[in-house]
Amino acid sequence: MKNILNSTFGLKSFKPGQKEIIQSVIRGKDVFVVMPTGSGKSLCYQLPALVREGLTVVISPLIALMMSQVLYLKKLGINCGALTSSSSPGEVSEILDNLSQKALKILYIAPERLSKASTIKILKAGNINLIAVDEAHCVSQWGHDFRPNYLLIGNLRKTLNVPLVALTATAGPRTKIEITKLLFGNNKPKSFFFGYDRPNIFMSFQLKSSPRDQILNFVKKNKQTSGIVYCATRAKTEIIANALNEVGYSALAYHAGLESSVRRNVEALFSSKDNLIIVATIAFGMGLDKPNIRWIVHADLPQSIENYYQEIGRAGRDGKPAIALTLYSQEDIDFRRQQINEGTMIEVQKDLNHQRLNHIIGLSDDIDCRRKNLLGYFGEDIVSCKNCDLCKNPKDTFEASKSIQKILECIILTNEKYSIANIINLLTGQLTDKIKKNKFFGTGKEFNNLQWLAIIRQMMGKDLIRPSLKGGNSITLTVQGKMFLTNKYPINFNLDSFNKISKKLKIKTLISDDDQALLSMLKANCRKLAENSNIPSHFIFREATLIEMAIKKPKNIDEFFMIRGVGPKKLEKFSASFLNIINVLPPDALHPARRKLIGGPSAYIYDQLIEAQSKLAYGKDGYQKKITCSPSIIAKISKLINPTQTIINNILGEKKALRFGKEFLKILKDF
Repeated sequence: MKNILNSTFGLKSFKPGQKEIIQSVIRGKDVFVVMPTGSGKSLCYQLPALVREGLTVVISPLIALMMSQVLYLKKLGINCGALTSSSSPGEVSEILDNLSQKALKILYIAPERLSKASTIKILKAGNINLIAVDEAHCVSQWGHDFRPNYLLIGNLRKTLNVPLVALTATAGPRTKIEITKLLFGNNKPKSFFFGYDRPNIFMSFQLKSSPRDQILNFVKKNKQTSGIVYCATRAKTEIIANALNEVGYSALAYHAGLESSVRRNVEALFSSKDNLIIVATIAFGMGLDKPNIRWIVHADLPQSIENYYQEIGRAGRDGKPAIALTLYSQEDIDFRRQQINEGTMIEVQKDLNHQRLNHIIGLSDDIDCRRKNLLGYFGEDIVSCKNCDLCKNPKDTFEASKSIQKILECIILTNEKYSIANIINLLTGQLTDKIKKNKFFGTGKEFNNLQWLAIIRQMMGKDLIRPSLKGGNSITLTVQGKMFLTNKYPINFNLDSFNKISKKLKIKTLISDDDQALLSMLKANCRKLAENSNIPSHFIFREATLIEMAIKKPKNIDEFFMIRGVGPKKLEKFSASFLNIINVLPPDALHPARRKLIGGPSAYIYDQLIEAQSKLAYGKDGYQKKITCSPSIIAKISKLINPTQTIINNILGEKKALRFGKEFLKILKDF
């Protein structure tokens, strides 16, 4: 074992825990491993694969991770391969030949391949003596990256009757239980839990004020070192990489939209060069083996604490000090909510993801030690770390239980049908067509809209409320929220966050407090659309256009077209998406004849003619045979200039002219 460590892998000694795990795997025991990021989990199945006879099958969720590992192992002279959706016929044929000759030592496969009978046939025919499950949390619905095909692994293990080693860096107490149950069944694995703490990483969070400057200032303080900037969208990676290059840094963008050859080149450059900055989506970093990454910046709020932990864990793997900075905003939260709501997951999974998002919000707005919160999420207890921004500079707080109670009771009274924006408007006494007066109307004028928004955000961070799965942007109480109302207790919130969000947003947008929550949702929608098209969000709509939408709140497609920055093409592509957010009920679909009139005076006349026709369809007394005009006829009449009764009657025909002619002329003359 020691000889292979030295001669094959070029390592002088084992990291803490590796030797004991490897010995157990070599002896053929079922093994479950939870180790911090950067602790060397891969070696725990790669080295035993070389010691034991036969083939080791590694099930891994990411093609990029598999290909990176295969490339690394082949450089070490180890015969290995990968079966993925991107494998060419030639590559598959080569793997099958190696399997038939029993020459392959390690085979990586994607979990989706397990659903194919051909894959099971191949594995049964191979000389398999070990299954390794990487990122084992994917088997659990409570894990942050649940993959349904991971559920097939338990049956595969029974079919092949070989030992199994499951490894992960991110599994809370509930996830650990489910991993053991689903992968090992009645067998009790030998478990190794080494904790999650990476004490050398300094953790810091900041509300966004000027994100570009915040990132550039941070990089300036940490220049001459390698780092990664994580972004929520592909387009943003390009924008930030360009901004860094413009001021003299070496930066490369990395995301799934790039050609695979470009991505491989970026990975190779980052592994070999110092002082290079990678600006990436979460597609970058899995399996990355660069020990001297000194810093990680999240330009946007991560999806969950598990994602955050994995991503900051790529820094400081040499044990030396490293820094992790996370920027966040209400817009980030709305964007993440939208990603969840528009996903294809079942409702239970969506609710779990909203809960996970609540936990990362809680870490962002924390008032206690960040590491204590982070490790507590995974079931570990510490007093404080002395190596985070909160331990270094404690935040001012305020007691918020009365405000929390008011919001929770307000949500209940409105039958959990109001959005955050409407709850805030109700409390501050802003009467709109969506607000119905009740006993809470105007009872929250002690705070402005943005301060209420900060309180609600921190309530989400405590998982007292979540978005309702019924849709409509409404919010609902969680079990914790209901328990709070039953047994009230003091809760302190971050005063710094409460004050800063108000000042920052007022200066930045020049928009009233009342419309700020809506603006945040419009921005999040803009980012979502931009991500889908792999373009910067301002290519959809600029901020000034979004601000005008939030202020004017267009009710229909005509009013939407009057917003500055909305042209015919953008109207066609984006109007429905934004109007659905601005209005409780989506606007009715328009007939093509009506759509052609959008933005002109004839649109208003058309609508008046349709309304008049509706009233007269059964005659003035309401008992005659129904008569209607086609949309194209109505459109033709609406565009008449200097109309006369004769012209209108000729267009309508005799019967319709008797029913509608005089009223239609009156509408045209009045206009």
